Amino acid sequence: MFAGIAVELFDIVLRLDGLRFFAQEARAALPIATAPRLRLKVLPLRRVIASKRAANRLKDRMVLPAFEDTQTLAEKRQRGVGRGRRR
Repeated sequence: MFAGIAVELFDIVLRLDGLRFFAQEARAALPIATAPRLRLKVLPLRRVIASKRAANRLKDRMVLPAFEDTQTLAEKRQRGVGRGRRR
């Protein structure tokens, strides 16, 4: 059981709406260090966005703009857009 303050920042997914089978998605998961000697695999943000769009629940629609903005920023950073111009 996942409960309490220790896991309140995590969204534990039991069903992947709009995504491929779990094993297929797991291959693209990214290892994230969450604590000393503890790494969790998380889906790339673009896959989380796809799932939230497919689920289409109010709580998912509410977070989509922030997730999409974050994804756009990450893609720009990967391409080097906006680097070297500090004001």
